[in-house]
Amino acid sequence: MEMINILEGYNKRVNCIGSYYLIATLANNRNKFKEFDNIQFYNLLIQVLCYIFDRSLRRKNCLRDDIKDFIEEINRMDYKIMLSEDDLKDLANYIINGLTNSGKVYLFTYYSLEQEKHIDESIKIIEDKNVKINNQERLSYSLTTEGYRLLLSTKEYDELFQIQISQMIAKLRIEKGDYQGAKEDIYDIINTLEIHQQKIDNYIKIIKVNILYIKEEKYSTVIDTTVETLLEEMDKYEELKKEVKLLIKDKEDYLEKDEDIDKEKIKNIRTQLLQMKELIDGIVLAKSTATNLLSRVQDFREEFKEILKKLLTTPVIKRFNFKEEILDRLEKDSDFLLIIRELYISLFKVELPNRFNIGVAYQEQKLLNTREIENEIVNKDELEIIENKEKEERINYCENYYFDFFKYLIKYGLEKGQFTLEEFLKNYLKYDKVIYLEITKDSKLMRDIIIYFANQRESINIKKIIRMLENSAFSPNTDFQIERLIERLLVEDFELLNSVSHIKSNKIFEDEMKINTEINLETMTAVKLEIANIKFEII
Repeated sequence: MEMINILEGYNKRVNCIGSYYLIATLANNRNKFKEFDNIQFYNLLIQVLCYIFDRSLRRKNCLRDDIKDFIEEINRMDYKIMLSEDDLKDLANYIINGLTNSGKVYLFTYYSLEQEKHIDESIKIIEDKNVKINNQERLSYSLTTEGYRLLLSTKEYDELFQIQISQMIAKLRIEKGDYQGAKEDIYDIINTLEIHQQKIDNYIKIIKVNILYIKEEKYSTVIDTTVETLLEEMDKYEELKKEVKLLIKDKEDYLEKDEDIDKEKIKNIRTQLLQMKELIDGIVLAKSTATNLLSRVQDFREEFKEILKKLLTTPVIKRFNFKEEILDRLEKDSDFLLIIRELYISLFKVELPNRFNIGVAYQEQKLLNTREIENEIVNKDELEIIENKEKEERINYCENYYFDFFKYLIKYGLEKGQFTLEEFLKNYLKYDKVIYLEITKDSKLMRDIIIYFANQRESINIKKIIRMLENSAFSPNTDFQIERLIERLLVEDFELLNSVSHIKSNKIFEDEMKINTEINLETMTAVKLEIANIKFEII
C-alpha cells in the first residue's frame, strides 16, 4: 500500500496529537507536585480544561483564582492530597503556564507527505485576555478552537454534536440579547452541515466504485448518526425561529407606542431588529441545508437498499484479542517472552540513531563507534559532564543570538514605527554590514525567530510579560523564548525596554523572500534561506 494512502489526512490529526503531547509532557516532566502520580496529574490537567471549557461556553470570566479554587475542590473530592494555600497557588500557576506554554507559540513538528517537507504546527489550547474587574486589569482564560476540539474529542463528541452545542449556545445568546453572536452560531451550524454533506457525498462516491467498502460500523457512523442527529434537531430550528419572531414583534410594538423614546435607544432597537431578521434568515438556511442532507441520505438508502441489506448482515471480522494471543500464551510458556523481547528490544535502547538494515528483519541497533576524547575512552560520568558543558555552551550561544537580533529589531522599530522584515534586513545590509552579518550568522536560529513572529495571533504585550515574570521563571533553552529576552533587557537595557509597550507582527501572505545567511567572507560562501516576510509595528 502506498505510504501516502496510509497517512492520508495525517495533517488533520496533528493538532489533536500535539495538544495531547503538550499535556502529557506537563504531567510527565514536572519537577514539583510529586504527591500526584503521572496518571493523577494528567487527569487533573484534563479536569482543569473541562472547567475552563464550561466557563468558556457560558462566556464567564475564568481567572487564575477561579482555577485555583476549582483545583482545591477537585482535590478535596478526588485526590485528597494535603496542599497549603501557597501549594494551590503554585499548582494553578504551573498548570496555567504549562497550558499556555508560558505565552509563546508551541510548535509540533511533523512530516507532510503531500508537501514533502517538515511542517511546524502551532498548538494553542487556551488563551488569555485582559478583563476589567472592579476597575482592575485581570487575565481571564478561555479555550481556543483547538482546545474546544480537544475537549469535545475527550467527550466523544463529533462534528454532528457541534450542531447541538451551537444550537444550545445560540438559544442562550438570544435570551441574553446577543443576536449577532447567535447568528454566528447558526452559520457555524450551516458550515458543519455542509462539511458533513461533503463527507456523505465522498462516502457514496467511494461505494459506487467499490461497494465492499461498506462496513457496519462505518455505515452506522456516517449515515445513521447523521439522520438521528438531524431529525432530533429539526424541530429546534422552528422553536428558535418562533422565539425570535416573538422578540421582533415585541420590539416593533414598542417602537409604535406614542411614548417618547430616547433616540439612542431607538437606534439600538433598530440595530437589534436588523440582527434578528438576519438571524431568522440564517435559521431558515440551516433548516434548508439539514433538509437537503436528509434527502441526500434517503436517496442513497433507496438506491442501495438491497445491497446494504446483504452486506450489513455479513459477520464482522474477529478482532485481535490481547489476552488470548499474548497473556495466555505467556502463562503457558514463559519462553514466549523471549520472542517478544527479540521483536521489541531495539525500541528501548537509549539515544541510538535510527539506523536499520532493511534486509535483516528486527536486527538490533548497534553503535557504530565509541566516542573518544584525545584517544581515551570516556567513561559515563565524564561523558555526562562533557555533554552538559556542550549543552550549556549551545544554550548560551542561542540565547545571545536571539537577544542581539531582538534588540536590533526593537531599536529599528522605535525609529520606524511600522516596517517589514525585508526593510529591517536591507537597512543593516546597506548601512551596517557588521550588524547584518551578526543577525544572519545562523540560519536555523534566524528561522526559529521568524516562525515565532509569523505565528503571533495577537500583539505581544511587554508590560503583561513583565508582570508575569514577577511570579514566573523561565529556564534557559535553545528555543526562542521572548520572556527570557525581556527579562534580560530589564537588567541590561531597561531604558530601551521601557520605550516599548506592544509588538505587533503579521505574516505577509504570498510574500516570500530569499536571503543570504551564514556568510563567510573568506571562502565567499553563504547559506540561502527562504523565509516569509513579516510586517512589524512597535508601539
